[in-house]
Amino acid sequence: MQISRRGCGQWKRGTREIGQGAPVPARRTRYHLTGPATRATARAAGVTGSQLRHRDVVRLSRDTYLPRAVAGVLSARVEAVLLTAPDRAVISHATAAGLWGVAIPLQREDPRVHLTVATGSAVRGRRDRVVHRTPLDDSDVTTRNGVPVTTPERTWRDLATVLNRLRSSPSPISCWPAGVAVRISGRN
Repeated sequence: MQISRRGCGQWKRGTREIGQGAPVPARRTRYHLTGPATRATARAAGVTGSQLRHRDVVRLSRDTYLPRAVAGVLSARVEAVLLTAPDRAVISHATAAGLWGVAIPLQREDPRVHLTVATGSAVRGRRDRVVHRTPLDDSDVTTRNGVPVTTPERTWRDLATVLNRLRSSPSPISCWPAGVAVRISGRN
């Protein structure tokens, strides 16, 4: 196209070639991720790499993806982390307290999921998880909403070791809601 010398910035009439319309922006790539997924499970479900990079999909770690709409929901983050966790991994510490409905005062909100694995496990922490290596008895593990989690007693002991490092923190027992019974026994 040519610019007319008649007026500043005015186009000459009749100089547009046939077939050249105004440029149309490309359609946004839709994301098809409906829940937590790994790259392999997403590909098997027909989700492309560009859909995994969509702005409405959050990459929790190198192989864990979650729709942004549920990224702030604890149960969704836990489900996503358990997809790539070892078989005997158990939700523990602050995440277990959250699943039991316990708010820990004077602590910053940590979006990472706390896992406890066997002592000899080679699994490492990632951006989306904190890995604790502690031997657990079968009596220390239960399920809550289908998720393997430490019992309230074990969670209390785990939190006590963490919160006792901070002198200004209250006793973990004062944080438990009235509906959760915690039996306090001797420390193991």
